[in-house]
Amino acid sequence: MSPSELLALRTRQIEKRPADMQKAAELLRASRFRSKAEFERRYQSRFYREEYFQDELVLVRNSRYANDLGSKTKPRWLGPYAVVRRTQGGSYVLRELSGAMSTQGISATRLLPYIARNDPRLIELADGLPLDGRVELNSAGTEIDVDEEEEAQMEELDEEDL
Repeated sequence: MSPSELLALRTRQIEKRPADMQKAAELLRASRFRSKAEFERRYQSRFYREEYFQDELVLVRNSRYANDLGSKTKPRWLGPYAVVRRTQGGSYVLRELSGAMSTQGISATRLLPYIARNDPRLIELADGLPLDGRVELNSAGTEIDVDEEEEAQMEELDEEDL
């Protein structure tokens, strides 16, 4: 190419530049929103949007032993604690049941609602389960009724193994 042709080509490129910049900005903005939507969809289960109210009982994840390999017998959750208030940043101020206040805010990601044994929510969840707590599932994941004869045979087999 001759120098005049190169100059003409470069001039046309420069003339297109504002339109190209506008198009690139729009593509970048659309790409960012798609990326954000994909991130929120993929990690939706990790987002903690649950809000705790004053005097609600919670457990606190013991992050000291969370990823420690030698912590099989260490407590993973501490508590229960009562919620005092939510701070402006989203963390929670807690107090022990004895009345001692925490000195720092606790992140909402480390909290878990405490459900007492006599809580109606727990009783409602357990209503469909058998009294002895044994439930058998078939390959489809649905419950199988275990009759007394089968259960007696299973107990005899267990005794023979001993």
